[in-house]
Amino acid sequence: MDRSSADTIISFYSQRNPGTDFLGRSLSDILAYTDDQLEHSHNYIQVLFPLPEGSPFNLSAPIIDEVTFHRFHASIIPSTDTSEDDNPQQGLIKAFRRMCAFYGFELQYPRDPNGEARALVAPLADEVQRRRRFRNWVMPFNHNHLRITRIIRCLRVLGKGDEAKAFSEALKEVDRRNPRRIGGRSLAYWQRAAERPLNVAPDDNNEGEATGPGFLWGVY
Repeated sequence: MDRSSADTIISFYSQRNPGTDFLGRSLSDILAYTDDQLEHSHNYIQVLFPLPEGSPFNLSAPIIDEVTFHRFHASIIPSTDTSEDDNPQQGLIKAFRRMCAFYGFELQYPRDPNGEARALVAPLADEVQRRRRFRNWVMPFNHNHLRITRIIRCLRVLGKGDEAKAFSEALKEVDRRNPRRIGGRSLAYWQRAAERPLNVAPDDNNEGEATGPGFLWGVY
């Protein structure tokens, strides 16, 4: 896999002619993983949610470059559109919806008073399932916290800021209801991922200096 290839990322999210990752897995293959597989496999999250930065945990993971960034932003459509076309935004939302379920949430699109659909990440209504899935990550120093940071940042970079904000708000509510269960460092990284200018990665401690790819400068 070419780590900086826009075609690699776009084709992976294709609905009609899906591409595969460096292990020959399609988006549908990964989305069909059981919760146990999602928990214990560590080489899929970088494929489902690529970033502009390389991954030290998966050197074969794709990287968002300027071409990828602009192609995703040019293809933004309402998230409630369920048409099976080759719009990569649809594949990204499918990936996000699956990970929401894994973490004990449901991605919804209720309409506001003006009739506009807005992203909402709500806890699963089934309390048994919700508690079971919360046990995957509602604790200090859990590897899922890095995944969550990645998901928020990826959604924002690829044009799904509303979904990123909804996810961030849901995480804050879980922390509010479970005080001191999630480490402060993880909470800080999630906030950075949700709020920083996109050219500044969550783990970059030099926010005041010019950092990150030029195509992300000044983008929020």
